[in-house]
Amino acid sequence: PSLPTSWSVSTRWPLAADSAKTFITSFTLSPTITWKATEDLSLAAGLRVVYFDILMERMIPQADSMLHIKADDIAYSYILAAAYQLTDTVRLGLVYRGKTDVKPEGDAELTRIGYKFDADGELDMPQSVMAGVNWQATERLNLGFNATWNGWSSNKDIKLNFDSPMLGSAVAPQDWHDTWRFSVGGEYALTDNWSMQLGLTYDEDPTDFDHSNTMCPPGDRNQAGIGFTYAKDDWAVSFRSEEHTSEL
Repeated sequence: PSLPTSWSVSTRWPLAADSAKTFITSFTLSPTITWKATEDLSLAAGLRVVYFDILMERMIPQADSMLHIKADDIAYSYILAAAYQLTDTVRLGLVYRGKTDVKPEGDAELTRIGYKFDADGELDMPQSVMAGVNWQATERLNLGFNATWNGWSSNKDIKLNFDSPMLGSAVAPQDWHDTWRFSVGGEYALTDNWSMQLGLTYDEDPTDFDHSNTMCPPGDRNQAGIGFTYAKDDWAVSFRSEEHTSEL
């Protein structure tokens, strides 16, 4: 996933020292082992390998220059899961993802004067628990619902360290709180090969009002998505479009 925030404003705007641009991208590889404990119960455990990339820009008033930061990291965590076939048409699922400690390292530059130096940081990606139910309503219609708890309260602050006597170290207080995310969706088989998916998601805002910033604008988020899948034999191709809105 990618989490971009970009402000199309002059470096002279009042909040440029807070942030002007933030792009966070992550990729997760999760090799998993599954064990069919009983006819109806399946268990799984796996390793999560997360590649984390961050690009940030903000104004440094004392240098009268934009600070450009580019850093990345490979972090590790784990995943535990269980699935239970309650009836012929209803299946229950439970997934736990452990907290991921991310420590990106990279380069920083004061762009106006071309001054380059090393930078690193620390932040926590939270643990989460997701529970869901899947119902095969008809031969062609499949419905699902899930609720996810995210332990964002572990994100107390973001630490940045610069190998520069001009900047030194900085700690950005966050003091986030735990949140819930709810999703409902369905898939309908249009033909033997084509299917359509629809989904709605409500995601609570974890940020603390007293420590809100332009890097992560506050507000609960709503998401609607539509997708199509073409499947044949052992392969499938999916197309998906999503629309996001925030409630301030």
